[in-house]
Amino acid sequence: MENKNYKLLSLDIWDTILRRKCHPDAIKVYTSRKLYLDAKSYIKVEMRNLRALTKLRVDVERELGTACRESGFDDEYDIRDVFRKWILYAFDKEYPDVDGLVERLYRFELNTEMENIYLDPNIDATIDSIQHDKLVCISDFYASKEFLEELLNSVGMKNKIEEVYSSCDFKVNKRSAL
Repeated sequence: MENKNYKLLSLDIWDTILRRKCHPDAIKVYTSRKLYLDAKSYIKVEMRNLRALTKLRVDVERELGTACRESGFDDEYDIRDVFRKWILYAFDKEYPDVDGLVERLYRFELNTEMENIYLDPNIDATIDSIQHDKLVCISDFYASKEFLEELLNSVGMKNKIEEVYSSCDFKVNKRSAL
């Protein structure tokens, strides 16, 4: 193989650097359970089960993604916006601290991801085998660069990632090729 040095090595995060021990949607179910346990008395009676809450969350994601696309971007959204609208739709009375609940759900989902991810066992060796000047990561994901950086920092990766790009921060995903 040619011993070439690349200026930029760009990798996807999910299923390249990070792997999950569970299906990605399981994380959403865990977060639905957290919402249920933390605020059951505020949740509409018909939403008081994990299936209904998780479906509502996915519907909110779709709604926010569609609104983003209709404004000229790709179908992207941020997790905090999802949680805020999810709470609005799921509750039948006003919650006293929506911002606090959004942050608790955010931290919970981040911590749940950290409990369920691991570093691909071959990624550091693979990166080491490709001479490069700069390593960056790109992900189509509904959480910010900061969220992804916390996940990456939690798995003990040897190689230094110089920049992380998340589609939700730019409202553009990899599929659009923009």
